[in-house]
Amino acid sequence: MKHEQKKEIISKYARAKGDTGSPEVQIALLTVRIESLTEHLNEHKKDNHSRRGLLGLVQKRRRLKNYLQKTNPEAFKKVVEEFEGVKAAKKTAKTEKTAALKAEKTGKKVAPKAEKAEKAPKETKAKKAPAKKTAKKK
Repeated sequence: MKHEQKKEIISKYARAKGDTGSPEVQIALLTVRIESLTEHLNEHKKDNHSRRGLLGLVQKRRRLKNYLQKTNPEAFKKVVEEFEGVKAAKKTAKTEKTAALKAEKTGKKVAPKAEKAEKAPKETKAKKAPAKKTAKKK
């Protein structure tokens, strides 16, 4: 994470000027680090040392979120909505991009996810009859 990016995050989530230790700021900084490590691990699948560090960061962020939820539920909702919204937007963009790439390879046109028709509900399977019991021989 670059210094300018870190300053921007701190200024956005700080409660007051010079605040770098509030849970909101820490959660935001950890989220950015987690995203960059996740991208790294997608490329380098066997980097178990970085994977262990990533798990530690995720646990630390989870503890901070729990603390923030107990002490300041309004700030917790704000932080979660912002990061979950960003995450959801990235995910939809990624799925549309992969669908377009697949369509390009096969030569078919693919509509965006929002325009696709909903699937019909699955039919339930018929229940099997219980197995017959056989008489015991003496």
